Amino acid sequence: CWVCWVIIKGMDSSLESEMIPLTLRIQNPGLGLTDEDVFNIKPLFKRGPRDGVMVDWVTEVSPDTLNKIEGKIIYLGLTRCRTRLWTSSPQCYNCQKYGHMSKMCKSDSPFCKKCAGRHDSRTCSIDIIKCSNYQGPHQANNRSCQAKNRSIVHTLRRTDFGPSPNIILNE
Repeated sequence: CWVCWVIIKGMDSSLESEMIPLTLRIQNPGLGLTDEDVFNIKPLFKRGPRDGVMVDWVTEVSPDTLNKIEGKIIYLGLTRCRTRLWTSSPQCYNCQKYGHMSKMCKSDSPFCKKCAGRHDSRTCSIDIIKCSNYQGPHQANNRSCQAKNRSIVHTLRRTDFGPSPNIILNE
């Protein structure tokens, strides 16, 4: 995987997603972002209250860009934000599997996150709790679900973080 995910924490919610890459470069010249970096920064989704003043944006970046912005304090608009590697995995609210979102889901019918039945979770009236991924006694969106943890490990293994700055190459 030639992309990494970075979360930008504490952004002003009024900043439009398409403005994030260019604003990041203009307001943070010390990062050394190039035109190619700006082109490769792709805001994916925001987290936080829908009507909140502050949100977090998860963005897709190249390994080179990751090395320039990860763990930094940056400025976007009138806001001072923090960045870090995003080590979570999206969950589909249609099939309940990890690694994709519902708009990309190929499942024909939904699975319930509460009981693992073939119905929408919002209409569930069953009292039995069962994970649709591992059949365990928890909901499919449980933080400790094996499916979630395996998906995160899989994503991190597939991620190219670029050359490690700690590796010394003999010439």
